[in-house]
Amino acid sequence: MSVACRAELISTALGGCRSSRRQLAFCWRRGGSAAGFTACSTEDAAVAKAKFESLALGFQEASPSVSSTTHEGMMRLLQQRTIQMPTGILSEKAMAGLLEGGAGAEVLDRGFPWQEHDFLDGEEENARVLSGFEAAFAAQTGAAPPEWQGLEVALDDPENLRASLDLSVAFIKNYELDKCEILLGRFALPACRARGLPWIAKGLQDYATLRMKQNRQAEAMLLLEDLESMLPAHPIMLHNLGLAYNSLRMHDKAMAAFEQAVALKNGELAYDDYWNIGITLNHTKRHRDAFLQLIRALELAPSDPKVDDVTLAKLNNTLGSCLQGASEEVPTEHAATKLGLSQEAEPYFRESARLYAGVIGKKHHLYGSAVHALSRNLVAQGRHQEAEPFLHEALWIEALKNGIHPTPCHAMLTELLDLHAAAALPREAFAKYHDLMRVMLMHLHCRGFAADGNGGIVMQAIAKVLLLSGQELARPALALLRKGLQLVEGHREDVEDTSWIQLMIRMDIKKTEANLELPDNSAEHAALARPESWLLEGPWGVPQGSGAALGLCLPAAAEWPEPAAAAAEQ
Repeated sequence: MSVACRAELISTALGGCRSSRRQLAFCWRRGGSAAGFTACSTEDAAVAKAKFESLALGFQEASPSVSSTTHEGMMRLLQQRTIQMPTGILSEKAMAGLLEGGAGAEVLDRGFPWQEHDFLDGEEENARVLSGFEAAFAAQTGAAPPEWQGLEVALDDPENLRASLDLSVAFIKNYELDKCEILLGRFALPACRARGLPWIAKGLQDYATLRMKQNRQAEAMLLLEDLESMLPAHPIMLHNLGLAYNSLRMHDKAMAAFEQAVALKNGELAYDDYWNIGITLNHTKRHRDAFLQLIRALELAPSDPKVDDVTLAKLNNTLGSCLQGASEEVPTEHAATKLGLSQEAEPYFRESARLYAGVIGKKHHLYGSAVHALSRNLVAQGRHQEAEPFLHEALWIEALKNGIHPTPCHAMLTELLDLHAAAALPREAFAKYHDLMRVMLMHLHCRGFAADGNGGIVMQAIAKVLLLSGQELARPALALLRKGLQLVEGHREDVEDTSWIQLMIRMDIKKTEANLELPDNSAEHAALARPESWLLEGPWGVPQGSGAALGLCLPAAAEWPEPAAAAAEQ
């Protein structure tokens, strides 16, 4: 079926009746292959170990408080007009005001070759290229991560400042957000402020992009509004501002920004204009109108020479989300229409995942978002067993990515528990999630995300997953439940009442305590039973003091095996 015919058919289903009562059913569906990890691989353990070590060296500044990344917290930031930034480091020359007036701006005309690299050659090649850019920058400036010692002095040379902005965006494109936070936030952006326009315009634009990738949209919006006050209106700036407004649920302001961007181009709509308008309409649940805009974007995108497979993957994912959102609006009494729209969404999600896998690899954050969307889509179709491997992939990526956050972690863990409730995940299959749970817990802890009620409810969800594995993990689960209850009881931000959550955790604690009192004197059980310190074991290592911070007990002498040795044991 052609795109045009399918657009007409789906448009009819989305808009053919009022109150979301749609009568047309669809039958087209496409099969897929199972994918996923079986345990923590040597590679994943090494990634986790390096990430935890870098956080211990000071990358914690890249992680805000949880309350500033929830919707309520971001609304509070907007009222206070607060932007959280790492402590800036400037040279004596910059602090003395000797670089004002846009000094050295002529070097900006040389462009930014590193950030213009498309990074579409697969995970390993992309990493190799980025490492080469880092090495070239270190040779040019004499400074290298993680400390970047002496970089503030090197940035007195405008060519080095241009290179730092160049490398920062290359970091963003590869989701090396921690490295970018330090390079751009601590060094390059303060140096740009010291020089003024046009440097500050480039620095603010890039830092706003970083904040968007970190799910800190309120700060991104404030940065962009600051930039808007400095410069004449520009379509790219309005495009980014509209994206920030959309992410903050300010959809009217987003639409106004997108329409103003089109007006500045004499009313000519490119594929991304249709895309932006479609996203905004979808957010306001005008799914029929959104779909027509998005289909037009998909028709136009391939003819744009700047469009690559990552862009097409994102556009396919947006189309799938539009159809899936429409399905969720259909009342349950119209089951055929509800199912049909989900079936129509599936090919878009699969195409998105396929494109991402081909150009950025299956460990990338964007691939994770695509397979997570596919998993949810398959669940909506009642295909729970097919959904589980994709959810497993998405969970591993979420647990290891720089932008980890309690909210998506909790949502995915809830989906995992729902799969078990739907008989799609037997008890014996939970063993492959054990390492994942421990890595997720430790990563959240390292970033300061396991210190309030948001972290507490994630601990509860992890405990529930562990309890489904049997009595041998009851003690670690009980330790998490007790700590989670303590955190939820002490939570004071973003929610009015946590009494219901507290009640649920107390019930889980009572069930777990009762489970531990059950008689089981078999030698097999004694050998399998794990102490609560099991949560802190693993080849990825743990930062000093983690046990006390999480309310857990470490063994007297803890010796963590190297990744290779751990893999051999598995």
